[in-house]
Amino acid sequence: LINIAFIVTISAFFLVPLLECKMFANYAIFDENIMQTNAEWVKGKTIPLSEIFLNNAKTDEDSNVLFRIGTPCLVFILIGVLIFKKIDNKYKKYYIINMVFSLLCIFMASEYFPWDRLPNILCKIQYPWRMIGFLTVFLSIVCSINFCTFLDICTVNKPKAKTIFLCIMICLITASGIVDILPYLQGMNDKEN
Repeated sequence: LINIAFIVTISAFFLVPLLECKMFANYAIFDENIMQTNAEWVKGKTIPLSEIFLNNAKTDEDSNVLFRIGTPCLVFILIGVLIFKKIDNKYKKYYIINMVFSLLCIFMASEYFPWDRLPNILCKIQYPWRMIGFLTVFLSIVCSINFCTFLDICTVNKPKAKTIFLCIMICLITASGIVDILPYLQGMNDKEN
């Protein structure tokens, strides 16, 4: 209770004017139609799974936005399927939790999530593709564990091989990242943007 009182007190400079606008004015942020936070809008802004994995933009509006997971992540996820049994037991629980959250984020960003059946208060997200940001965090942990396990498997008792392997992987990841983003950079150059 003391912490709650303290938090309300230090945030009163924001909360009091916000509540005043909410109660005594027509404040746009609370209007679902103006802010486009109704279920129909959110459902219409979901992403097809093909766009998450292959980035086939569904509209011209989305063609300059990269929703794709990326080639390196896909490769390390596939490697993870092959080496799952060899992942150190102290990381397995953490690995599984992050993988479950990754799948949940993909599901929430996809067209299969029932945004239109949820209460509008949960639709304040406006754009379900914002879940891709969380997905990136969870997948980075999964891919890191996969990469380290794969590195250990490939370079057992070969210290120089670890350095060479690491350099090769960094070059491949950088090159695939450039290949993934190159069409967007070209499109931006064409528009002189």
